[in-house]
Amino acid sequence: DPKLRSEKERLYEICDLAAQFFTQQLNNANDANGNMRMTQIAHNTNGNPILNYLRRRGLKDETISEWRLGYAPDSWDSLLSFLKTKGYGEVDMEKAGLIIQSTKYYDRFRNRLMFPIFDNNGRTIAFSGRIMHDIIPSKTEKPDSGKYVNSPETILYGKSRVLYGFDRAKSEIRKNDKVILVEGQMDMLLPFQDGVRNIVATSGTALTEEQLLILKRLTNNLAISFDMDEAGFKATKRGIDLATEIGFNISVVGLPNGKDPADFVKDNPGEFLKLTGIGEPIMKYYFDQVFKKAA
Repeated sequence: DPKLRSEKERLYEICDLAAQFFTQQLNNANDANGNMRMTQIAHNTNGNPILNYLRRRGLKDETISEWRLGYAPDSWDSLLSFLKTKGYGEVDMEKAGLIIQSTKYYDRFRNRLMFPIFDNNGRTIAFSGRIMHDIIPSKTEKPDSGKYVNSPETILYGKSRVLYGFDRAKSEIRKNDKVILVEGQMDMLLPFQDGVRNIVATSGTALTEEQLLILKRLTNNLAISFDMDEAGFKATKRGIDLATEIGFNISVVGLPNGKDPADFVKDNPGEFLKLTGIGEPIMKYYFDQVFKKAA
């Protein structure tokens, strides 16, 4: 009985079931009785616009499955109804950050590509959802809704402490004595798929001291591949300053033509790893930016 388990254990179970539900919605993997089963992604995806989108972005089926990507249907209560059938109550679903209460409860994530967020041990604790209105016109989300919606803070999930992909990357960070830091899930997944395994991403938050201290236990070397245009640089400078104060050796991985890591890796397989080995020291990057403006 879910009611008899501890609160944290119930929330872990709810988050894991939600990840399974979103994966099933992406893969259309129901058996004859309507029970969920995990299957390999079908190769014929002509009728699956979300999978087609992911493949156009460069993700392979194995990566989509390994990282448990999913889809939240364009519905007000599909996840809520599913979790009810599994014996979970609305109060616990709300505590897990999956539903919202107004005049009645409704799903937080609707018509969104879903990225489960994992804790350091690989357990699902939260989600980040990218609006799919440009792929599937939505009845429940406004066209100007935020591009990304993230889970709120819960007893499982503290956004200032979590880095996307850290559960898979931690041993590689220690082995390589370096961590590569990017912004967003896709910018982490494409390099990971390309063989760069000591990589993590911030997810909807600025780089925090807590995140940096977690990384500092494994390495002193931090390579950053963020959006480094003027606006993007200002947004990340505080995190870089924090990393400097903590004692990291910081380098910047510059990508040609202002590309982000996901698009660069898609177009240049095998090249991102080389660039991470020749990143500019942060102070040289600062000076180069000043000289460019003065030129």
